[in-house]
Formats: sequence, C-alpha cells, structure tokens
Amino acid sequence: MMRTGETAVRSGRFVEAEQAFRNALREAEGSNTLSGKTLIQLARVQTELENFSKAAPLAARAVSVLKRVSAPVDTQLADALEISGKIQHARKNYPEAEDFFKQTLAVLEQSKLGESTRTAELLNSIALALMDRRKYTEAEPLFERSFEILAKALPLPKATLQSTVHDLKLTYQILRKRNKAEALDRRFHGLVQSANKQV
Repeated sequence: MMRTGETAVRSGRFVEAEQAFRNALREAEGSNTLSGKTLIQLARVQTELENFSKAAPLAARAVSVLKRVSAPVDTQLADALEISGKIQHARKNYPEAEDFFKQTLAVLEQSKLGESTRTAELLNSIALALMDRRKYTEAEPLFERSFEILAKALPLPKATLQSTVHDLKLTYQILRKRNKAEALDRRFHGLVQSANKQV
C-alpha cells in the first residue's frame, strides 16, 4: 500500500494516495516506525491538498510516534518535524514553524546529513520564517550557511542555489549591505559558469 501511495503522490493523484496511505496505516498497526512513516505521508498529502487542518494532527501524531521509537538521528523523525514546520508556515504560524524547523535541523545535524543539501534547504526554511517576522539580521547567517553548503555540493544544485541567492540578496538589500549583495552575485555566477564547464 505504501508503494501505491507513493506512486500516486508522484503522479499528483493525491486523493488516491490518501486512500492508499490510510490502508497502509491500518496494515501498520503495531509497528510504530511504519505507522510514523505512513502518518508523514498522509500529512504530506493533506498539505499538497492545502487541507492544513487535517495535515497538522497527522504530522503531530507522526512526531509523537517517532519520538518514542526513533534514535535522535533518525531522518524519519526529521521528516515528521519538517512537515510540521511547513504546515505551520503555510498557516502563517511563523514562530511555531521556526521551532519545528530548528528541531529538524538539530536532528539532521546529529545525523550524517549535517552539511547536506537537505540541511541547506532547511536553513532556508528557517530563514524564510524569520523574514516573514522581519527578523532579517537573524535570517542572514542562515542564508549564508545555506549558500556555503550548496556551493560545495556536487553536482551543483542550481535551482536551490539560485533560490537561496535570491533570498540572501533580498536580505542584504533590506539590511543595506550592497557590497555583500554584489559579491554574492559575482560568486554565484562564477559557480554556475564553473559548473557549466564541467558538464
């Protein structure tokens, strides 16, 4: 059932995916790890459907289940915390979103994903939640760390890097750090040119 649901999600058939995951949840009874993973998938489906009132309790259940059975470095727990943060961000509950994202970051930093593109994307999420609350000076170092992680990644994740550069430049502009914005632009274009030559 889980595979059926995951296939349906990739095809954008979220109603079908929801039913498959609900069936998988019934089958997973007794296995906290499998139940947690299925609850994460159900929360993702409801998030894609923008049904946040259904997504939030599913994500909360996943976090609860996985905290009981997961090692502190378990990426499934990170998945559950991250989807909880995305739900809260979509609901404009920025402090709660920031808290969930920071918990996710703590789990990832304890795991082997500490300096991964996933960590960079999460740093962006935290920084965006801060920007939504006009906390630009707090967002700046998070975007900068994200940029540094992405700049070292191979192959270069151009779309994510471009998004990070855009948000960091905006932060620099708001904070009136024009020189930093210009230097960032030059460095970004140099990275892209270098990556294009390697292809």
